[in-house]
Amino acid sequence: MSWAERRRYWRKRWRRLAVVRSLRLGLRDAFLLSFWAICARLSPTRASRLGAACSRVLGRLSTKNDKIRQNLRIVFPQAGRGELDRIEQAIWSNMGAVIGEYPHLGVLGRSAGDGVGLESAIPPHLEPNFSGERLTVFVAGHLANWEVLAVAPAHWGVDLAVIYTPIGEGAADRRLREYRERMSARLLPRDGSARELLRHLRSGRPVGIVADHRADEGASLPFFGATKRTTLSPARLALRTGAELVAVRVERLGPAHFRLSAEGPIRPPAGVGDEETKAVAMMTAFNACLERWIRERPGEWLCSKRAFPKEVVDSLPSRPLGGSLKPDISQHA
Repeated sequence: MSWAERRRYWRKRWRRLAVVRSLRLGLRDAFLLSFWAICARLSPTRASRLGAACSRVLGRLSTKNDKIRQNLRIVFPQAGRGELDRIEQAIWSNMGAVIGEYPHLGVLGRSAGDGVGLESAIPPHLEPNFSGERLTVFVAGHLANWEVLAVAPAHWGVDLAVIYTPIGEGAADRRLREYRERMSARLLPRDGSARELLRHLRSGRPVGIVADHRADEGASLPFFGATKRTTLSPARLALRTGAELVAVRVERLGPAHFRLSAEGPIRPPAGVGDEETKAVAMMTAFNACLERWIRERPGEWLCSKRAFPKEVVDSLPSRPLGGSLKPDISQHA
């Protein structure tokens, strides 16, 4: 076992201790609440910029940086160390901007007439999906500020239910939920909400799911030349209710300024019989959309968790291969 492997092993063991974990979560909550109190007093643009600036400095010290680097080396195997460093910096900048924008989520749902908020770029053939005329399951990735996906009620007047992931059980999670509720969407916790989602759809109302993170119970589907455990839930919900599956993308145009676009509907190939095969085909198509979006703007992808199987990560060479890569990694925040 190398020195780096031993360090990771003992760091993981240390973090599992209940007392240490409780202390870490308490400090995290205190930091987030204090930071959000400052950001709430700033304009959305300044809060976004402050978050980006802080994260560029502090994020690189985080243990999550190892996961980001591993994911990027698999996604961009020909990228050199300097290029990976620039993408990492853009990712941390975007993540910090998202944190700074949380107190202003209610504002981000408005039209971006003054450079703050959301610009809609929905293709005409998908407008009935967003207006509620066609039953829809919206599926997205953690790109730019993915929380903006919950603005559909404010923009189109629909009763949208979205899945959210709690960040714990402390004061910071309660405050985060308050911010998310300002987006007007119906919030359902990630765990144990499958039946509620199904009831919501069967009553004729749309749902939204962010589905790009690794799901251990999911299917192994192609992703950037490897495989990734991908949830089939969005496709299964669509198939069981007759809803259309639409891929939604958020792009950052600047601090607290976004563009919302969509592709689809994603349908299973003709002649496929059973539901499982159809769901696999539909989510494989979504992964292909996600790949293309990440290649175009890798700095807007939240990839601070391991996305690929451990055997793929373990097979990485000790150093980046180098080469040439020209993605859009401009920092708008």
